[in-house]
Amino acid sequence: MNLITLRQINVKLIKTLKTMKINYKNREILSEENEEKNKVDYYVESASLELQAAILATKKSVQDTKAKLEELKSEYPLDIQKIVDTTDMLIQYEEGLKIAENLKKELGL
Repeated sequence: MNLITLRQINVKLIKTLKTMKINYKNREILSEENEEKNKVDYYVESASLELQAAILATKKSVQDTKAKLEELKSEYPLDIQKIVDTTDMLIQYEEGLKIAENLKKELGL
């Protein structure tokens, strides 16, 4: 009878150890609250990096579009429609960049 009870206790202990999370650096067991905070930190950092990548990609697009616009303005004959379209694209990129940078400030990322 005691052997069965010891096995049951051993199984419960093993299950508990398998679900337990440890912070090895600080040598402590992580509580569910700590685990949730770590998840939140991870998600916030991921969102911050994604927003930063979008901002950098948009800055690159602004730079490329400005260069293209200058090139179009120096061609002969002038293609007014391409200049207008490229200018419109540049305005959209610049507005998108402002929105993304404002969002970054607003969210504190």
